[in-house]
Amino acid sequence: MRALKTVFFHLLYTFRGLFRLACKILGGLSLLGFVFSLFWDHFTTGQSVFALALSVSLGALAWYYDVLLLKLKPDNVDLILMQ
Repeated sequence: MRALKTVFFHLLYTFRGLFRLACKILGGLSLLGFVFSLFWDHFTTGQSVFALALSVSLGALAWYYDVLLLKLKPDNVDLILMQ
C-alpha cells in the first residue's frame, strides 16, 4: 500500500503546477463569465449560477489537490507547498 501511495504522490506532484494553473485560468474565466452575465440580459439565471458554481468548484478542487498531496506524502519526504 505504501508503494502505491508513493507512486500516486509523485505522479500528482509532477502535474501540480499545470493542474493549479489550469484551475486558476478556468476558474477566473468562469468568474468573469458570471460577472458579465449579471450585467448582460442575454444570459439566464441558470447560466449565471452555473458559472459561479463552476468557479467555486474549480477553486475548491485546486485547494483539495494540495490537501490530497499532503495526505499521500511519503514518510521520508519533507514537503512544503508554496503558491
